Amino acid sequence: MSNNLNLAQVAAAQNQKEVTINDQAGQLDAALTEVLTVGIPTPRALQRLIAARPRLRQAFLWPYMHRPRAMHADSLALMLGGAGTLGVFPTARAIGRSDPRQGLVEVNCPVLSIGSRHDHICPPADLETWAGLKPQAATVLLEECGHMLMLERPRAFNEQVGRFLDLSSAASIRKAPAT
Repeated sequence: MSNNLNLAQVAAAQNQKEVTINDQAGQLDAALTEVLTVGIPTPRALQRLIAARPRLRQAFLWPYMHRPRAMHADSLALMLGGAGTLGVFPTARAIGRSDPRQGLVEVNCPVLSIGSRHDHICPPADLETWAGLKPQAATVLLEECGHMLMLERPRAFNEQVGRFLDLSSAASIRKAPAT
């Protein structure tokens, strides 16, 4: 079964029938869906419909969120409003063509890599690869969220970033030469 959304799935969701998305999504399908759902402008009426209907949330937002049905409709409306805005498609295209590992070993500042176990776009295996390239980097996996972990688990995300910044600041103060 393809993970790409088709008209039959949209019709099923609109008729309140169960929409089944293969949870064993390939990274390619997730990336393609990402470009199609984020890179292309979504009409406001469709944005409101997706935000209001949990099954449509699941059908459209599965690459980004572990549980899009649980997200508040207002938060989703804000997120959906950014789809297709100027710069989104070229940015997604550039990211898709790049190798995020390139140059990582030359980075000379503290690095924090945050991901989630349910991220279809940047799966945990990618974080493990990056951690192997930069062993001194801090790597955190959050539970119960997907690629948009900062929206699904904002407190946990902010706590991890804050902890990392506190530790990085303390380490740089210890390393600073005496004046």
